[in-house]
Amino acid sequence: MDCKLYFRISVLILLFCVTACDLPDPKSSSEKVSKLGKKIALEYPHAYPDSTVVDEYHAVTVADSYRWLERYSNSSGEWLSDQRSITQKYFNSVPQRNRMEERLRKYWDYERFTLPIKRGNHHYYFVNDGLQQQDVLYRFAKLEDQPDLVLDPNKLPSGQILQDAKISKDGSKVAYQVSEGGSSWRKIRIRDIDSGKDLEEVLVGVKHSCIAWHGDGFFYSRYDRAQINSEFTKSDKFHQVFYHRLGTSQDDDEMVFADRHNPYTILDVHTTSDERFLVIKVLSNTLGNAMWFKDLSKEESDLMLLADENDYEFAVIDNIGENLLIKTNYGAPQGRMVLVNSRNPEERYWEEIIPETEEVLQTAELVGNRIVACYLHKTYSVVKVFEESGAFVGNLDLPEKGKVKCFEGERNDNLAFFGYSTLVKPMSLYSVNVSEMSIKPYRTSTVSFDVEGYKVEQRWFQSYDRTKVSMYIVHRKGLKLDGERPTLMVVNGGLGQKLVPEFNPTGLHLLPYILEKGGVGVLVNVRGGKEMGRSWQLAGIRSKKQNAMDDFQAAAEYLFSNNYTSPKHLAVYGRENGGLIVGTSLIQRPDLFKVVIAEDGIFDMLRFQQFSIGW
Repeated sequence: MDCKLYFRISVLILLFCVTACDLPDPKSSSEKVSKLGKKIALEYPHAYPDSTVVDEYHAVTVADSYRWLERYSNSSGEWLSDQRSITQKYFNSVPQRNRMEERLRKYWDYERFTLPIKRGNHHYYFVNDGLQQQDVLYRFAKLEDQPDLVLDPNKLPSGQILQDAKISKDGSKVAYQVSEGGSSWRKIRIRDIDSGKDLEEVLVGVKHSCIAWHGDGFFYSRYDRAQINSEFTKSDKFHQVFYHRLGTSQDDDEMVFADRHNPYTILDVHTTSDERFLVIKVLSNTLGNAMWFKDLSKEESDLMLLADENDYEFAVIDNIGENLLIKTNYGAPQGRMVLVNSRNPEERYWEEIIPETEEVLQTAELVGNRIVACYLHKTYSVVKVFEESGAFVGNLDLPEKGKVKCFEGERNDNLAFFGYSTLVKPMSLYSVNVSEMSIKPYRTSTVSFDVEGYKVEQRWFQSYDRTKVSMYIVHRKGLKLDGERPTLMVVNGGLGQKLVPEFNPTGLHLLPYILEKGGVGVLVNVRGGKEMGRSWQLAGIRSKKQNAMDDFQAAAEYLFSNNYTSPKHLAVYGRENGGLIVGTSLIQRPDLFKVVIAEDGIFDMLRFQQFSIGW
């Protein structure tokens, strides 16, 4: 999503909050509450119910009276136009809108960057100067060098958005994916980095694909090209892995893997750092994946099945010679690391080198011939370092509770990079010398927000079934809690995702505005997310989904009973699966919330599986 659309969504959401809740003036010594705006009447467009649309599920008849809004037609187009008109009228009626947009723009206006990765003789990373529509790819040879421009997607033809970019091992080429006009379909282009010119070939039919370089080409995933112009309401079927050799036509690409018996899967393709092994993850749900691999160093070698259990995670960190270092939660709900011999990959030959702990294993990287592993300890990040044998070396000394953007480094180089952020501090880059276990700041962002003026606490409360649930609460230091504080509570809780204490958790910079106005920000780690491992996830999905809603509603009651806020001052936000949680909670407990923001919510659970990758 580009910056302009983020601004519009952010302003709209904040307008909902400030016109529905009271925001106190933080500079007022009396802490009195003052109204920011008057109530605005909305005449919502009429949507007529179509009583002819009904479905039957196991002898239960369910009406779907508004299905006509799913497809574009003259009627749905007119309804959409009316809705836009009402939104604009609402905007124009709120006197605070311009000031809010100006403040929001300042929150956005800070330099952001990704972790530098080394390819050939250079390090590469993306940088955004603050208000650029898209991040720009640069490279540098030494840490102190001024970076050189590699790819500026802001100069692509109008409507094209850069979705991904992978640099070849020698640093000579970058393969990058672009989408057009908001479509989820992508095209892959290849740029020669030294000349700055794109090669002639363009690959199409790409969706849900990684790019994995090997030799003079790369592996990628795509669908049959006949599906490109199919309706967006159809399911994505028959993902396939191909190998593309540079300078050739896509028609000549070699099919490497396809599963005609299981049409509803996504194929995630990678190569190890030395490009010896091809690894294919087969994903059919949000719990785990099957896995195949191939030794590319041997001619005519076959694809070998490592795991066919789709309900557990398997991820190849890298290879150590002919052995694969794998992170998995199979046999270990919190995660462990095993070494698998590529010639004998059967489970009985696996060697566990890093056993399961109380912390949840997230990712790992081989750096300087050591294993750097990122964990979540009660939802915040810790980093542990091990020898390749699995012997524990020690923990890295990190700043306060927050989130690590995990490591980028080289097998034979002690230098690595990681990012670190908290709820009120944006991600800063650190370099680490793995052999010395020392870290130092590399790049720090400066934001238009008093990062030192706020207090972040992790609290635990009891859900309705007495399960202990974590939440993070942030507010201005010394703030008087009078039970009337406007509060924004954020939730996710599903689809295999994690809600952790990182900067800008909504992606919309909503918390700074609320906090600066004397409000409270809250993140709730309900069951169904993966913050505390596989067991925590399983406790809040499928037939146990109500646990996630119960946790969220209990969190609101905790805030009330502990004098943070009240129902008339509480706004809640969730996106996608979080949208399902806040939307359902609105129906079940409308007494708890003043404002409910369900962005891109997953609501139609009877038919969701019929569209795109809803399965």
